[in-house]
This record gives sequence, structure tokens and C-alpha cells, in this order.
Amino acid sequence: MSEPFDFEAFAEADGVDFREYLSMVVAKLPKVDANYRAIHERISAIYDKYPKVMGLYDREDVSALTEEECAAVIEIASLRNQRTEIELEAVYFRGCYDSVGYLRKAGIL
Repeated sequence: MSEPFDFEAFAEADGVDFREYLSMVVAKLPKVDANYRAIHERISAIYDKYPKVMGLYDREDVSALTEEECAAVIEIASLRNQRTEIELEAVYFRGCYDSVGYLRKAGIL
């Protein structure tokens, strides 16, 4: 037996603007996506190992970095891109989910 369809689309989210709605979708990712969680943990581990690298991303200060720290910066940039791709995919599929919900509410499905 299938689960009941629990549906609340953006248009029905009372008092929520679109950015907040998208933020809620992304905020669920660490709980539901192991790859997303692993990327976040890897970025945190790099920051722990190379504190100056975090400063590079969090401040506008110029800082001299070692070769290892430069490699860490490149890895973090790649990981951030991967994380963004996962976020965009989650938002895309949430839109698909909302579409199905609208069709069910309209009695088409």
C-alpha cells in the first residue's frame, strides 16, 4: 500500500516567500542526502586542517598560502560546486513534486 500523499506546495505555504521556501528545501539536504552531508563534512575537515583557507572564503583579507593550502582552496571550490549541483537538483525535483501535487489537487491524476 502506498503512503498518503502529503502535499504542501510553495503556493500554499502560508506567509513564506520563494527564497525562504527554497531555503527550506536546501536545509533538509544534510538530513536526507548522504553525499551532500559527506561534502559538507569534507569541507569542514579541510577548514579544520587549514584555518587560513577559511579566512580566504570568509574575509576579504589577502593571505599568503602554502602550496598545500592552495590545493585545499581548489578542493573546496570543487566541493562547493558539487554541493550547489545537489542543491539545484533538489530544488528541481521539489518543483516536479509540486507539479504532481497540483495535478492531483486538480483531479487530473
